[in-house]
Amino acid sequence: MLTPDQALKGDNDCCLIQVEARVLDRTLHGADRYLILQEGEFIFHAYLKQSEGEDAFAGLANGSRVAVSGVCQIDPGEWVAGPSWRAKGFSIELRSPADVALVMAPPWWTLRKVLWIAAALGFVAVSAFAWVAVLHRQVLERGRQLEIQIQKRQEAERRREIEQERARLAHDLHDDLGAGLTEVNMLSSLAKSPATSAAEKERYLDDLTETARRMVTSLDEIVWAVNSHNDTLASLASYFASYAQRLLDLAGVSCGLDMAAEFPRHPLDPRFRQEIFSAFKEALTNVVRHAGATQVWLRIAARDHQLVVEVADDGRGFDLSEQQAGKDGLVNMKERLKRLGGECIITSKARAGTTVRFTAPLPERLL
Repeated sequence: MLTPDQALKGDNDCCLIQVEARVLDRTLHGADRYLILQEGEFIFHAYLKQSEGEDAFAGLANGSRVAVSGVCQIDPGEWVAGPSWRAKGFSIELRSPADVALVMAPPWWTLRKVLWIAAALGFVAVSAFAWVAVLHRQVLERGRQLEIQIQKRQEAERRREIEQERARLAHDLHDDLGAGLTEVNMLSSLAKSPATSAAEKERYLDDLTETARRMVTSLDEIVWAVNSHNDTLASLASYFASYAQRLLDLAGVSCGLDMAAEFPRHPLDPRFRQEIFSAFKEALTNVVRHAGATQVWLRIAARDHQLVVEVADDGRGFDLSEQQAGKDGLVNMKERLKRLGGECIITSKARAGTTVRFTAPLPERLL
């Protein structure tokens, strides 16, 4: 087995040699079949005289490594004396197709195939990214739609709960109104009875007047409780002020108001309104029944996300450590504010008046 360098020395001219090389290409010159070969930096060719028939080298793919055997033919070029002389080139004349033996098939990874595969992978990658982007948009859109649906369902559920609470409050007030009508009917019958003395008739008529007044107040509370337009801080403050003035005027007590000019637009659910109103009504009732006051100051404000309602009187006051009539009402006020997450603070001294202060956090959501 010679190397191309050894063949170029000229010692094997017209001799039978064997050289191993890589196939660069195949070609045809006249009737001869040629293989263009390369080994290292040397390029040479081997040829087979074949006038007809099939291509003897058709099965050799470019890049194949072959061992060729044949007669060496030197192209001497310019001759120069010395051991470093080399011929201009050489070729190998093959005797038959059998003189070309396949040593190694070309690698599967050719540049052309690599480029095609890279292009295909690039197309797949771009398609995958596009598909992922489409899916991402679809997921985002679906998520947004689900969020909207959940919000709508939550709003519908809150509205349903609010209406149920409003109906419950109206039902309770209606029951109280029904009891009042029954009492009015009984008092009227007693006042009309011939067996009733004049003094008793006067007492029954006084009771009838008080009951009718209480029923009017209850009816007003029903209207206020069921009206959804009253579910605001401004409406609550306005109703508290009008209720206090009406009740205290009947009791002959002067009422002073100190309210904020504007209230935040914060919605209130019926349960919050009813609890704070019941505590407020209890405070005013205690003033009328027990305080002996001539002046009451009502202060309403909203600050630090809290509602603050204060009822202060100049009445006789009391010692908080002593047992007092109507103390259950004080306990009820504290319990109502506790249910709202707030507190009821009562300060009082004998002959120095009483101050009841309600503080309740505004609800984060309705019900």
